[in-house]
Amino acid sequence: MIIRINNIDFSFGELNIISELSLEVRKEETICIIGPSGCGKTTLLNLISGSLEPDSGNITRGYKRLGYVFQEDRLLPWKTVRENISIVSPESSKEELTEIIKLVDLEGFEEYKPGQLSGGMRQRVSIARGFYYPAELLLMDEPLKSLDYNLRMSLLDSIIRLANHERRSLLYVTHEIDEALLLADRIIVLGKQPAGIAREFTIRTPQTERNLQSQDLTLIRNLIIEMLTRKKSPV
Repeated sequence: MIIRINNIDFSFGELNIISELSLEVRKEETICIIGPSGCGKTTLLNLISGSLEPDSGNITRGYKRLGYVFQEDRLLPWKTVRENISIVSPESSKEELTEIIKLVDLEGFEEYKPGQLSGGMRQRVSIARGFYYPAELLLMDEPLKSLDYNLRMSLLDSIIRLANHERRSLLYVTHEIDEALLLADRIIVLGKQPAGIAREFTIRTPQTERNLQSQDLTLIRNLIIEMLTRKKSPV
């Protein structure tokens, strides 16, 4: 067990954001969290990271180190690609750094600085940095949000390669159902505020064998769309 969330509640003032939410993340498991805009997905990540504390319930953490990939790349503009990645784990080997750079298709750009890169390339550096840090749990908060569909799918391939190579637990927040279908071992759908778990889907097909046109993924997609477009919250 990497983390266990037991019946937590959280409010900002009088606004109840999360209510009676329980979730367990296992070792080397990838969980994608989907829900309506403003339902509390990022708040949940902040509770897990410890930057916020629940009003009630408890969170049991079974990891020693936590990584975080944000929506923005947050690179240091005066450092190169290689330096921006290696800064989080200077004790790691050059071979490990070279492999990470290869997995996100940045070979040949190691000495470029962020101002010389496209937005998609900068986000590749940010994702590589997140995986390079030796954490047991990596939180990813809509890391592909600002990118177009084709670029998102290309970067998602990089995330899948990294996840399989690094073997760690991921909690990945997204609005994009296709991202979750291709990446997740489990998809958690949150309801409207106060957010609780509306439904959970388990995908057993290996990531490398998934097809968005397959019957099982199409069924899950349609069920999620139906839940997210209901006028009344499913929880």
